Amino acid sequence: MAKLTAFEDKVQAYSVSNEVVPHQAFYTDRGGYYGRGRGQHRGGYRGRGYSTQGRGFYQQFGQTGGRSSQNSSSRPTCQICGRFGHSAFKCYKRFDPHFQQTEAPQAMAAIRTSEDVDYEANEWYPDTAATHHITSSAQNLQNAQPYSGSDAVIVGNGDFLPITHVGSIAILGLSGTLPLKDVLVCPQITKSLLSVSKLTDDYACEFTFDSKNVFVKDKKTQLLLSQGSKLEGLYRLENPQFLAFYSSRQQSTSDELWHKRLGHPHQQILQHLSSVKAISVNKVTKFMCEPCQLGKTCKLPFSKSVFQSSNPLERIHCDVWGPAPVTSVQGFRYYVIFIDNFSRFSWLYPLKLKSDVFATFKSFQSLVENQFGRKIQIFQSDGGGEFVNTQFSSHLTTCGIQHFLSCPHTPEQNGMAERKHRHLIELGLSMMFEAKLPQNLWVEALFTANFLSNLLPTAVHHKTVSAFEKLNGIAPQYSALRVLGCACYPNLRPYTHNKFDPRSLLCVFVGYTEKHRGYRCFHPPTGRVYISRHVLFDEQRFPYTDVYQHLLPQPETPLLSAWTKGLQVDVQEQEVSPEAPLSDLVVHGNRNHATTTVQQPTLTSATEGSNSTTSSVNDSLFSDDDFPPLSPANQQTPPEPADNSHSMVTRGKVGVRKPNPRYVLHTVKTVPEEPRTVKAALNHPGWNGAMTDEIDTCHETETWSLVPRPVNVHVIGCGWIFKTKLNADGTVKNLRARLVARGNEQEEGVDFLETYSPVVRTATVRMVLHFATVNKWDLKQLDVKNAFLHGDLLDTVYMKQPPGFVSEELPDHVCLLHKAIYGLKQAPRAWFNKFSSFLLKYGFICSVKDPSLFIYNRDGIIIFLLLYVDDMVLTGNDKSVIAKLLESLGKEFRMKDMGALSYFLGIQVQYTPTGMFLNQEKYATDLLQSAGMLECAPMPTPLPLQIDRVPHQDELFETPSYFRSLAGKLQYLTLTRPDLQFAVNLVCQRMHKPTMADFHLLKRVLRYIKGTITMGLHFYSDSDSSLKAFCDSDWAGCSETRRSTGGFCTMLGTNLISWSAQKQDSVSRSSTEAEYRCLSDTAAELSWIADVLQELGSAPKKPAEVFCDNLSAVHLTANPVLHKKSKHFATHYHYAREQVAKGTLVVHHVSATSQVADIFTKSLPQAAYFSLRFKLGVVPSPTTSLRGAGNQY
Repeated sequence: MAKLTAFEDKVQAYSVSNEVVPHQAFYTDRGGYYGRGRGQHRGGYRGRGYSTQGRGFYQQFGQTGGRSSQNSSSRPTCQICGRFGHSAFKCYKRFDPHFQQTEAPQAMAAIRTSEDVDYEANEWYPDTAATHHITSSAQNLQNAQPYSGSDAVIVGNGDFLPITHVGSIAILGLSGTLPLKDVLVCPQITKSLLSVSKLTDDYACEFTFDSKNVFVKDKKTQLLLSQGSKLEGLYRLENPQFLAFYSSRQQSTSDELWHKRLGHPHQQILQHLSSVKAISVNKVTKFMCEPCQLGKTCKLPFSKSVFQSSNPLERIHCDVWGPAPVTSVQGFRYYVIFIDNFSRFSWLYPLKLKSDVFATFKSFQSLVENQFGRKIQIFQSDGGGEFVNTQFSSHLTTCGIQHFLSCPHTPEQNGMAERKHRHLIELGLSMMFEAKLPQNLWVEALFTANFLSNLLPTAVHHKTVSAFEKLNGIAPQYSALRVLGCACYPNLRPYTHNKFDPRSLLCVFVGYTEKHRGYRCFHPPTGRVYISRHVLFDEQRFPYTDVYQHLLPQPETPLLSAWTKGLQVDVQEQEVSPEAPLSDLVVHGNRNHATTTVQQPTLTSATEGSNSTTSSVNDSLFSDDDFPPLSPANQQTPPEPADNSHSMVTRGKVGVRKPNPRYVLHTVKTVPEEPRTVKAALNHPGWNGAMTDEIDTCHETETWSLVPRPVNVHVIGCGWIFKTKLNADGTVKNLRARLVARGNEQEEGVDFLETYSPVVRTATVRMVLHFATVNKWDLKQLDVKNAFLHGDLLDTVYMKQPPGFVSEELPDHVCLLHKAIYGLKQAPRAWFNKFSSFLLKYGFICSVKDPSLFIYNRDGIIIFLLLYVDDMVLTGNDKSVIAKLLESLGKEFRMKDMGALSYFLGIQVQYTPTGMFLNQEKYATDLLQSAGMLECAPMPTPLPLQIDRVPHQDELFETPSYFRSLAGKLQYLTLTRPDLQFAVNLVCQRMHKPTMADFHLLKRVLRYIKGTITMGLHFYSDSDSSLKAFCDSDWAGCSETRRSTGGFCTMLGTNLISWSAQKQDSVSRSSTEAEYRCLSDTAAELSWIADVLQELGSAPKKPAEVFCDNLSAVHLTANPVLHKKSKHFATHYHYAREQVAKGTLVVHHVSATSQVADIFTKSLPQAAYFSLRFKLGVVPSPTTSLRGAGNQY
């Protein structure tokens, strides 16, 4: 260790023995203090003692002997003897015991060495002569290590003070701590000394001393870092503070520094290098390195799940696999797996679309809950859109099933299902490779793999019990199992038409069936599957390796890499932990649960031969649903992936995009193509079933009767309409085939007299939703299957027999209609009469202001029913009465309770803690898709500020029908988007002769929709029911006709009820006239709303209020002034004045900046537009993620 100098020349100024006056400097010497000279004083310090020529102390400090070249002014004065020309260190009097100092400095008396000196650990004394920091106690040191070396602290009287420890100490700074390194511990030191020289070397700071204080400053900025005071002649820093800049620069310990030098290696590497002395590290400690976290962070290891179900169906794991690189023969591209956590038994269902998962789960739930007499308690899946949607979540909530989700991009949390995928794929591929089966038979292979997996003992059950036995309590039998893909010969005698036809055909064994006690035998040349009990097997022969090798399709993708993509990672089983501790959720009890079992088949043994095996099946083998028969080779299937020679098969190369769960509503779903002809529909199993269901319904309701065709009677035709019904999230709900009459062939007065369609007004719907939200009533959605078929037809109408379902016995007969079939002009009226008659008998009244609103108000029980053709919304304050009403409706009509209102007329409904949110995100997505602008760049506003300056004003748009189609679709989007009303109205005004400039405006609106696709209308539950409105007009805003555009919006409290933006039908001579006409339209709307509220039993308690920003128009509603400018006003313009006179309306003036209706009359700047949009209640979806919200305008 280097020599140490310390300042303590006043410590023993007045010692008890008065032996030596202490010097300022303390030194540490390693090999003793004396040199090799012969004496101490001879030779003018030239000997081997204290000589400047020897190897003593001065040699180490670079001092030179001989005469000094310094002048007298720079020569020091000795503080011992008082003579001029040498320092106290060179004074020979310091070693003379007889020398007495003539005058002792009085200032040093205060710090005389004494045993009763109080030591303060937080008091540090700056010392300009000390080379190291010194303290007397090791209690406050960090990483203090005992010192065993030979170094010592030398004090001014020549004594050596032992060093007991060396460490570091953290001194409190302004914004942290300042570590002082290599602090020496000397128990005989009475004060903690702060080495000024070491501190200034370590930190860019400087000390300033005056008569009273000491200051520590930043050397560059002169910023005050710390200060101290002079007490009894000594400068003292109490609780020294240092700038955080220096603290952060020096906080890194030596191991952290080496960690940075070596490129951020693992701490174990530092420990190894330190142990082999490759690097010098004081101590390797555990620390958090932020750059390492930013650059090296990876997934944390998963601990093995400790959750184990105690009963079947306590927890079901589920996951969807796909898309397969090859579409199966039946058209399947996915499969869904359900796994019982208790037994590890799995059920596999093939899927054509991911949207089929919900329907499949409902079938699976009904099956297992009925078979085992238990309810599913927990359902665990990932966060895919097929699981996280309104329909699925509502069903699970209704059934009381708790839904556990994996974290995003964390498949390990559903490891049981992920591992099952890998196991089935590996087992299925092995069997396919063995038998050389074509890839389009992968469903049969995986189905068989799952079946066999359930029969095999598993490691979870100690490799002694299979999942089948664990679930059912009986051991499986294996005698009837056969090799998949082997040759088989089923008994086909019942299928032959000639006694000389072959009794069997060479087939391929493709698995088992649940619904029959037999095997599935596939005949590749015809694509037909025979299910037979009487089958002979040759398990040593595989037809696809020789006879049917020419029928193998050429693989378009590498089989192994395509099928095992994503399965290489060894997924460790990890389950989602519930909120409660696992120990609280585990049911402790008897695990022998086989009180209810499913009767599973037992396989009988067979007689085995040398080359072939004959067997018979006495029982069914299976636990999974059967498949449709394999289609012939010429059946149309979905297109295969494009040819790709690259070994890696990505989703993009096979034409599949995986939807993001958080943006599932933004993803365009693949839906079945709707057939264009009856023949195509009959050849499709899904559409064929829908058509058959429609005909069966017509027969059940006795819609018609076949009669001979009368003479001279008008017979109308009929046809089929095919529609794919979708859910709110875009998934397929069902396939709907509707038989409709050709109403356009009807003759008025002959085939019908009166018509009417029960369509509720959207403003009425919003009023009912407002009251349901404010009163927190439940909203239910109802649907009537084939509603029109309930209506009795009063007119005599003849119709041709349905195409594809003509009676074979009576092909020339026609249908005499008894029910109002869809398509007839009078069908909606007949249905409405039937339905309204029932409700009126039940006690409802039909609204006068909106006949599609039915109100029940008796004895404090309030029920509202909205009717939109055959869709209904029901709400009220008494759940028991509503339940009885639903029961009565179900008996009278083919009524279906759809549960809580979630998707009505294309409007998605979300329930929030603050109320209700309505939007049309799916409709907007479909609109953008049809326009080819799903990936367009968003815009903040729907229209530019200067509409007339859009280029190409005179260039006609080449396809006006396309323009009209998009503009018409935009109108329906305004049901929940009032911010689009003015822009849509402007675009629709130009449908008759659109130009390229008009098309640019249309595309601008679509781009705005893209940026605000999740926005919708919010109804707040804390709103009152005060009726008010805002109205405004843009005088002469149309540059072509100079007509004005009027707009208004009406509100109940803060909830928006209705709005309008419409160009007035004539030119206004002044802005007053335009505003006054708009006031009249607003007053008429308020009068209608007030009447509906009266019928709903919530009449306004005070007059409705209208806010207008035209002062002249406001005055004109109260007084007939400005006669010259208003004498030409039409009579109906004065409707607002009449309502003001009656006291049912109050008109207020509002400033133009506070006019909410401005958004309905003109294009606005971005800031004003955003503000008014928010005031209308148009906000982003409450479920929008942070990333999605960042894209909202």
